[in-house]
Amino acid sequence: MHLSNYNIKLGILAFLAILLAARSEVSAQIQVRQTSAELSFWLPGKSQPAIAFPLGEDWLIAADGKSSIKQRMGSFKLKDHLLKPFRFDAIDSVVTHSERAITVFIQLANGKTKMQAKMLVTHPTEDHLQLKVLPVAESPTTDRLILRYVQSSAAHIFGGGEQFSHLNLQGHKVPMIVEENGIGRGDPKITPFTRLAGVAGNEFSTYCPIPFYMTTEGKGIAVTGGSPSQLDFSKPDRVEIDAMEASLTLDIWQKPQPLDILEAFSAINGRFPILPDWALGTWLGIQGGAKQVDERVARLQSFGCKLAAIWIQDWVGKRQTQFGSRLQWHWEADTVQYPQIQQWITAKNAAGIKVLGYINPFLKAESLWADSLAQFLVKDIQGLPRLFPVGGFDAFQFELHDPATRKMLSEMIRKNMIDIGFSGWMADFAEWYPVASDSKGNKAKQEGSIAAHNDYPIRWQQVNRMAIESTGHPEDYVYFSRSGYLGAGQYASTYWAGDQMTSWGENDGLPSAVTAMISSGMSGIAINHSDLGGYTNVSNGMLHIDRSFILMERWAEFAAFTPIFRTHEGLLKRDDQVWGLTKPHPGFLRMAKVHDALGDYLKALNVEAHEKGWPMIRHLWLHYPEDPNVLDLKYEYLLGRDILVIPNVWLHTTNDPEKVKVPAYFPEGEWEHLIRSNIQVKGPQSSEVTAWMGCPAVYIRSDSKWKESLQSAIAKAFAEKL
Repeated sequence: MHLSNYNIKLGILAFLAILLAARSEVSAQIQVRQTSAELSFWLPGKSQPAIAFPLGEDWLIAADGKSSIKQRMGSFKLKDHLLKPFRFDAIDSVVTHSERAITVFIQLANGKTKMQAKMLVTHPTEDHLQLKVLPVAESPTTDRLILRYVQSSAAHIFGGGEQFSHLNLQGHKVPMIVEENGIGRGDPKITPFTRLAGVAGNEFSTYCPIPFYMTTEGKGIAVTGGSPSQLDFSKPDRVEIDAMEASLTLDIWQKPQPLDILEAFSAINGRFPILPDWALGTWLGIQGGAKQVDERVARLQSFGCKLAAIWIQDWVGKRQTQFGSRLQWHWEADTVQYPQIQQWITAKNAAGIKVLGYINPFLKAESLWADSLAQFLVKDIQGLPRLFPVGGFDAFQFELHDPATRKMLSEMIRKNMIDIGFSGWMADFAEWYPVASDSKGNKAKQEGSIAAHNDYPIRWQQVNRMAIESTGHPEDYVYFSRSGYLGAGQYASTYWAGDQMTSWGENDGLPSAVTAMISSGMSGIAINHSDLGGYTNVSNGMLHIDRSFILMERWAEFAAFTPIFRTHEGLLKRDDQVWGLTKPHPGFLRMAKVHDALGDYLKALNVEAHEKGWPMIRHLWLHYPEDPNVLDLKYEYLLGRDILVIPNVWLHTTNDPEKVKVPAYFPEGEWEHLIRSNIQVKGPQSSEVTAWMGCPAVYIRSDSKWKESLQSAIAKAFAEKL
């Protein structure tokens, strides 16, 4: 090659590099576009706007507000009223500060009175737009903000926290207030009774609302500021966000792969830790004191059950109430039920079994600590420690917004739980923090702070994380919570889905636990599980809801293919326990072995959860976003990428196992039954599959690197005698 030709080519390449660099610089610029119909903001290189506002309507409203709150037993009913609303009037001006920052000044009007708001739009990272709306001046004062934007009527919307009744939120109004899940939640057999008591809940009551959602248009949106009281998806082509503050902040990600959106969101919400190996084994929920626990553990072990942990929530002792047996909410060991508990736990650890306890952010009213800890308790409007009726007795609640309280309580956990040998615990409750306080407690109708209420479960998780971190070896400990909100992921070990009925109810039974696992995974909760067999059973003169043998079997089949396999005795301890009257429940024994066989695979998924924020339990849409057939699947999920789980969540009356069929959809690829490898299916296709008792409908990708090892391990689990 002649030198001159070589130089010419170098010159051309340099020129092209300059053009590409210039194009790259331009592509980094966010754009604002305004027509008579819309105001929209565009990220570089996108064919659709990140967000668009309809200028022909009240897309932005600022107002003073007045709310009324009814609260009972951790359930909240909020009514909010706008006073003197200032509605969108005109766009005053658009100021471009840089390629990554724009301010839009907006005029709002209430009759002839005007006020100005501004919208700060920035482009913090690739595929990420942040939008903040706030008033320009303090006068007139406002403390409510409503923002409405354009949404495709064809879009599916997933997320919103841990949802038990719905996966697709399109067409619904979703409240964003932490509260008790409710008992019944609309299921016909129980709800008429619990509604009378004010504890029924509804289709959207949840321990863990999270103001984050993803759409099938390739967007993820988090309301990261503004205390949203509701996400309104009820209109087919609009989304409305109602905030109980004067400002509102949205973080918007535009990415074609939903897992990439979750990864970006998890950087804000927090990522879950690597769990210790034992946490991926079998946890036995058991009570009754050291002697009874020892006897029942020995019975299960004699049938070949390998226990990784026992969870003794009654380590603090029990009390009898009209609602049944309850725990003593006084956080030190009951030396009558568990004499020499530290030595007993040490012996269990030496035998390869971890011991877990229980705690919540309450303190029983008659506690000897009540006076000395008064400064750390929630106060009523008279400044006195406030009593909460908690179902059969009264209790105080710790004021966790106070750093001194958090420090005190974390030290209590360290001294009274960790130092005697506990390797973890259930960190229960945190939904009851009052939105407004008065001396009567339950009939407050004055203004309160939704922000403080929703922040309380985050502070509770922080307390537990502080206790674990104080050991210097946080990787050895696990606590599990049911309540949370945006940002709790930075502290959490794992979640559990709270208190389901021991039933087949779609809103509050086994089916709802499946929905909760899937929805929470699309909301940033990467590690979750449920009480095997459910928790809330009822037995009185009018109503009986107990675990059946079949329910326990089907729940065990489902739980085996979740991150944590943990049992619970239930609200009313009855004879339907996994250890049985004479011999253990065979379905529990078999599925415990199956769950153990998944150990290495679960560890790999835990690493993904920790490093990327990917949920271990995944809606099929997360891996198949181009397949429209997966969008409405509700009782089917992926465990990681490679295992397709189709749990049987319905009560079937036939005794013929060959006739028990469940609907299934197989996405693209070849799938092989994980237990009966001779059954193979090529996707995409819909079909009905057999759900044998003790042999759940679970399939693995034929090209999975895990196929041979998992099938071999599970075959061994089925070959072992019970």
